[in-house]
Amino acid sequence: MTDLFKSVCDATDTGHQFPHSLLAPKQSLGRNARFRFQNAFDAVADEPGERWERLDVAVRENALLFSVTDSGPGVPGELKIRIMEPFFTTKDVGKGTGLGLSLSTAIAEEHGGKLELTDEAGHTCFCLTLPIISEKRQYAVK
Repeated sequence: MTDLFKSVCDATDTGHQFPHSLLAPKQSLGRNARFRFQNAFDAVADEPGERWERLDVAVRENALLFSVTDSGPGVPGELKIRIMEPFFTTKDVGKGTGLGLSLSTAIAEEHGGKLELTDEAGHTCFCLTLPIISEKRQYAVK
């Protein structure tokens, strides 16, 4: 369990025992969060006025949702169908590889979850949904 996700989940006071409920390697979940926050930061970096990025954590049914929303201009409709493709980027040359969102999607799916692009009041929101594991599991180490 990653310390990042443990501390965020503990702070929600939902009654779930999250340190035993999300099973994923520290590096993969941390990388997923880093990619999404970097994209949010890049989206607002050159915008005039108030700039912000927000992390929301919620429990819905048997899933935990981590949503990253930013105050940027949003993803144009024609780009939404391609935005998570490998090597697709809207950033200037040298500023992005086009791998962050495709890797984040792969990481989510590897852990039984999904990454979705949504629109929240005109702002871009990427939501990582991961299943909550209700039983404790034991792993043998080779």
